[in-house]
Amino acid sequence: PPPAPPTISRLSPPIALSGSAALQYLTITGTNFGATAVVNFGSNILTPATVTANAITVRVPAADLASAATLAVTVTNTGAVPATSNPLNFTVSDYGFVSIDFDDSYQSTYDNGLPIFDAAGIRTTQYIITGSPNNAIVNPDAGPVGISDVSGNPEYMSWAEVQTMAANGHEIGAHTRTHQSLSTLCGVTQPGGPALTPCEDVNGNPTTMNDTLDLEIGGSKSDLIAQGFNPLTLAYPYGDYGYPNPTVGQAVQAAGYLGARDSDTGFNGLPACTPGKTAANCNHLYPFYLWSEGAEYDLGTTQTQLNAWIQYAHDNKVWLIILLHRVDENDPNSVSISIDSTPEAAAAAGHPVGIATLQGIVDYIQQNNINTVTNSEGLVIENLNGQTSTFQFPD
Repeated sequence: PPPAPPTISRLSPPIALSGSAALQYLTITGTNFGATAVVNFGSNILTPATVTANAITVRVPAADLASAATLAVTVTNTGAVPATSNPLNFTVSDYGFVSIDFDDSYQSTYDNGLPIFDAAGIRTTQYIITGSPNNAIVNPDAGPVGISDVSGNPEYMSWAEVQTMAANGHEIGAHTRTHQSLSTLCGVTQPGGPALTPCEDVNGNPTTMNDTLDLEIGGSKSDLIAQGFNPLTLAYPYGDYGYPNPTVGQAVQAAGYLGARDSDTGFNGLPACTPGKTAANCNHLYPFYLWSEGAEYDLGTTQTQLNAWIQYAHDNKVWLIILLHRVDENDPNSVSISIDSTPEAAAAAGHPVGIATLQGIVDYIQQNNINTVTNSEGLVIENLNGQTSTFQFPD
């Protein structure tokens, strides 16, 4: 029998911005890709940069992204009996896009939030606190935190649940091991780097134990890799990226991440820059300092306000990251960083009419054809890669 034909299941990212520079990496996921496969991008035939049986990466020239279009993408296995895959559409868009982030890997996110996004086919970015093995290191303010299999704390998801999220297309990113303020930790000297602060434990005593930046930042990445994930981005606990010192961000770069998100408020992308500024000196285009907007109960965000942020990103060709944590948690210790899942849940909790909800976010996105991507996809779309660009710290 002839070889099984190739199939495509996902394009990542699924969009690019019209008039942008070349898309450095379009990742095509599927099956039965041959070693000499080519990518049919609209009417253009592209040679992949890398090929495995289940994934292809290819560079898309800027000329193919010059103007808005919907282009069919297929993969052809060349040879004596060529075979071509099913098509998936790639959008070159005149409009901006939105990412939905959940920090901390709370169980309530998995139980009450993810079903809403899964039903809508919207992929989110999930930042996971991996926990400290045997609780060797404990967050002095929060106690044992992180994946329940590791910390023993049932407030957090299990590894099996994180696996399920990944299987449903959600991006899995790192949020350190124990969610401490990274600027309060000592640094570890990187090879060839400057001498950093000597290490002290949480009680202020000198220690040779590596409970430091590289344990929290690189250690959480190692934990995720050990579970079969490929964490490309990190979120800073408490939004603490060490301002005005770049040490924390440099440690994230040294750990091999492509980018990181903080909690400074605003949009990302060149159109968000002050007029006259270029990509080289615009805070909205630094890969290790992506901006976001919170939308939770403590902020009093209404659905009208949130819809306006989404529409602004769409209309102005910028990138909005919506930052969330818990879902439908209304006890005094949790409600401040929780969002209601639906208007009905908000009413049951006695929250004001018109407060922002997850169902409201999904409804507005679907009704207005808003582009949504994960954080790592947003980096690719904006041509941001912290591993190949010069490190920049916010002004």
